Amino acid sequence: MANTEQTIAGLHKREHLTFIAISLFYLFETAQLAYYNVLAPSYLADNIYSQVKIGALSAAYFYGDMIGLFPVGYALDRFPLRASLIFALIGTTVGSFLLFMSDGFVMQWVARLFVVFAAAHFHL
Repeated sequence: MANTEQTIAGLHKREHLTFIAISLFYLFETAQLAYYNVLAPSYLADNIYSQVKIGALSAAYFYGDMIGLFPVGYALDRFPLRASLIFALIGTTVGSFLLFMSDGFVMQWVARLFVVFAAAHFHL
C-alpha cells in the first residue's frame, strides 16, 4: 500500500508547499526589484536626481548582491531553507517600504542595497 504522504512524483506535500512558497517569493522579489525601474525615469524627467545619482542607485543593486553573497552562502549552509526564506521576505519587504517612504538620496540608496542584500538568497 502506498504511503499517503507521497504524491505521484515521490515528493512530500511539504516539499510542494516549499516549492510554491519559493516560486511566489521569486515573483514578489521581481516586483520589488522592478519598482526602482519605475522610479528612475520619473526621477530624471522631474529633475529630482541627476544621471550620476540614478546610476549610483542602480549600482546599489550590484553592491548589495556582492556584499550579500558570502553571508547568504553561510546562512544557507547553516540554517533551514524556511528560515532563510523568512529572512529574505521580511528584509525585502522592509527595504522596499523604506525605498517607498524615503525622499532622500542616501536613504533610497541604503534601502535599495538592503533589498538586494536580503534577496541575495535567490541569486545563488
